[in-house]
Amino acid sequence: MKTVDIEVIGKTLNKAYDLVTPTMGPRGRLAIIADPFSRPYLTDDGVTVAKELLNLDNQFEKMVAISICEAASNTEKAAFDGTTLTVLLVKELYECGMKLVNQGVHQQIAADIIKSKCENAVKLLKNSCIKITDANKEHLIKSVSYITTKIPYIGELVYEAAKKAGDAMNIAIEHDRTIPESVVEHVDGMVVNSGYFSKELGKLANNEKGVWIRDNAKLFLLAEGILTKNGLNNLFKSITNPKQPLVFVFSSNHNPETIQQLIENLSANKLDFMIMFINEGNADEIFLDIAAKTNGMVQSATFNTTDYTYDHAGTADHIEIEIDKTTIIAKCDTDAIKNRMSAYKRELDENKFTTNLVRADVINRRMANLGAGVVTIKLACQTVTEYRTIRFKLDDAIGAVRCTMRDGVLPGCGKAMYYLTKPDTVNEVTEITDALKAPMKKILANAGYEMPSDEYLYKSYENGIDATNNAKVNLYDEGILDSYASIETALKNAASIACDYLRAYILINENVKEGD
Repeated sequence: MKTVDIEVIGKTLNKAYDLVTPTMGPRGRLAIIADPFSRPYLTDDGVTVAKELLNLDNQFEKMVAISICEAASNTEKAAFDGTTLTVLLVKELYECGMKLVNQGVHQQIAADIIKSKCENAVKLLKNSCIKITDANKEHLIKSVSYITTKIPYIGELVYEAAKKAGDAMNIAIEHDRTIPESVVEHVDGMVVNSGYFSKELGKLANNEKGVWIRDNAKLFLLAEGILTKNGLNNLFKSITNPKQPLVFVFSSNHNPETIQQLIENLSANKLDFMIMFINEGNADEIFLDIAAKTNGMVQSATFNTTDYTYDHAGTADHIEIEIDKTTIIAKCDTDAIKNRMSAYKRELDENKFTTNLVRADVINRRMANLGAGVVTIKLACQTVTEYRTIRFKLDDAIGAVRCTMRDGVLPGCGKAMYYLTKPDTVNEVTEITDALKAPMKKILANAGYEMPSDEYLYKSYENGIDATNNAKVNLYDEGILDSYASIETALKNAASIACDYLRAYILINENVKEGD
């Protein structure tokens, strides 16, 4: 066991800041990261760059780096953007707390003050965010997409995809070298957030993207997980077209021994197959949705299909299975789809006063999935390196737009947080004003520009600087906007880590021996 002084915390936060924040803003730079198993890729994603800190030799610095990466990762999961902001705020909020400590405030109290002021900031931001409407929808989607990716044409693609996909934003992304420019296509299909569940099965994909892609595939919807050895033999005997791709869909009630036997039999007979596992909540609903989309039946005593055969299986005209996503395109029975939609609508209507927001969101997404079909953005990239770079950015843009449609937007370029430090609200955030001003200062510093006067910035909520050309602009009109979710989650996650470390008095690592 070895211990060190807490000075290592500040040093590590500075290392993270210096490594990650040069990517910030429209004039921020890209990091080129080597992948030992594939091609290098370029990114300005804060959490991706911050993870390089996990290679630090100093085990105590590595401890702090893990916490920073956790904060950034949590922001990315929730808002799809704001990871660099999170890293910056961890360092800035910690320093705000240390200023209080140096003034004689107890560390516990200093941490409580910082946490409370960040909560005040979040409330003020929420009260001033701009909500999406039919009138501003195009402007906001294109603006947030551009700010998230720094690539102008991404906004056009995401907006076109959003128009076709609806609020659920079920959008697939493909690489296509054969087309002259990137396009958006819409097909009547559905997306399931489940796929194959092991690296061994992933090898069946047999392509660099790890996607099992087949046409005219049969889907065996084994929801109850009661397939016996005898039932398995009967299922095999019922297969009339052994050359047809076969997909076996299992629920969490599956028997691992049965699945292993199934895989061995399929492999021994050299059949073209994939096995996927529905791991979403309310899996029975997903099975029924798939059945409706593929004109199949679910293995169930309710439907008298316990003895499941080839004739009960659904058919997908086209199916793409990844490790965590499946895209199904099929000529479906419209009445079956209407029945599933009616069941979901009935639940919302009958329980409108008791259904929680999470469940309501799930239902709305599933209805959109059944009704809107699959929207695909085809990227016309010449190289896989370019495709991977654009793909990561596009994923973030789609996620950020989802958050925007739910929560709204704030003025970008750090202005929303800077505006909280104006005289009439500064008392709510006094102890963290330096942290709230830091994002704008860093964005403009990366661009090589000077900060404008507080008089200009405080005059209007939307007054700001376009960091691409150092122009004073109306941020809303120019589309320089951030999703509310990215700033809210960055503040909350950064405050969580910064305050935890403010309360620390020593770092202990039981895996490091004295003298190492």
